[in-house]
Amino acid sequence: MSISDISRAELPEQQVAVVSGSVAHDGIGPFLSGAFGEVTTVVAEQGLQITGPPFARYRMIEGGWEVEAGFPASAPVSPEGRVRPGTLPGGPVARVVYRGPYQGVAEAYEALERWVQDSGDHVAGAPWETYLDEPEVAEPRTEVFAPVASGTIP
Repeated sequence: MSISDISRAELPEQQVAVVSGSVAHDGIGPFLSGAFGEVTTVVAEQGLQITGPPFARYRMIEGGWEVEAGFPASAPVSPEGRVRPGTLPGGPVARVVYRGPYQGVAEAYEALERWVQDSGDHVAGAPWETYLDEPEVAEPRTEVFAPVASGTIP
C-alpha cells in the first residue's frame, strides 16, 4: 500500500446522484455495490450522463456508518427510489491518492489531515473519496478529498 500525490487543488461544484443510508461496519461493500447500481440505472433512465468516478462520504455513527454514495452526473437527477440529487462542493481541496486495500484508506485520511495542518490550513467540510479502479484490482487506487480553508479553525 502507498500514499502519494498529496496536493491542493481547486474543484468546481459537481452535481451528483446519490443513495444514502446507515450501515454496520461490515456492510459498506454491499451497500456501495447496491447504491452504485441504483444510481447508474436511474441516471441512464433519465437520459443523463455519469461524468466521473464513483464516490462515497462517510460519517461514523453508533455501530457503523452513515454513507452517501453515488456518481457525478451531467445534470441534477430527479428523485427516484432511493436515488436523490446532491452536490460535491467546489473550491479549494486537499487531495491524496491511496493505493492498496480499502481497509487501509484511513491512513490516507490521516496523512491528508496532517498535510493540511502542516500547511497552516484546516479541513473545512466533510471529506469524500473516489474509487479510481474496480474493487477486484490487486491494489485499487482511492483518491481522498477534503475541503480546506486558510488558517486555523476559527
